[in-house]
Amino acid sequence: RSIKPTAEPPTATNRLQIFAPKLSKEWGPPQHFTIPVLAGDSPNDPAQSDAAQQGGQQGATIADIPSSVLQISRSGGGLECYFPPLRQWEIGATFAASGLATWLCALLLKGVLTEGGIRGWALGTVLMVAGCGLLGWGIYNLGNSLKLRVSPVWVSVERRFLGTPRVRMFRSEQVKRVVKNLSFQTGKGLQVRAYYQIVVERRDGKGLVVGDSLPSAGAADYVVAQIEQALGGIGGHRGGKG
Repeated sequence: RSIKPTAEPPTATNRLQIFAPKLSKEWGPPQHFTIPVLAGDSPNDPAQSDAAQQGGQQGATIADIPSSVLQISRSGGGLECYFPPLRQWEIGATFAASGLATWLCALLLKGVLTEGGIRGWALGTVLMVAGCGLLGWGIYNLGNSLKLRVSPVWVSVERRFLGTPRVRMFRSEQVKRVVKNLSFQTGKGLQVRAYYQIVVERRDGKGLVVGDSLPSAGAADYVVAQIEQALGGIGGHRGGKG
């Protein structure tokens, strides 16, 4: 069997010329036939993959967002978005484990490092501080919750950690636009998973995170649309970063 390019001029339809011998006792002259391959029929066509991914993202609804990440309710013409604790358990557990391991290693090696004088003592101290920082950040990601309330008059953002709330309020007319930004990614190679956050940009130039841990760009766009609708349809920009 041999493959020989066709002498026909190139067209929008790719053609493969496949030559096959006659099935007889003696090999006769090669015969060929043409198999049309339409452009874009390949399962690995990047154009088709991108279009399918964008189409899936554009059709995202609340059903595509786990309740462990976001719970939406409406009352009195307003919108409430609740992001419960443990919604970022993957990133929180990773930071907490890394911080704990770093702190324990620094503690075990402290005696060895301090023998090197002031430099060894400084290195041990830096490792312990870094470990405590990573551990604290991991615990914060595991334990914090976020509640957003939006109406045509007011916007309220309540961040709660270990029962301690921090509330910020401002008038809806101060909102310039609502955007989605890429927050962080997990995984390696082709198994990378992106998470998005929602940011309200105000007219005074300040920005405030009002949602996070959304598992896809389509889910983030859905939340942005719900916030815009509750604000009275400001038509914010959804592009953001990522």
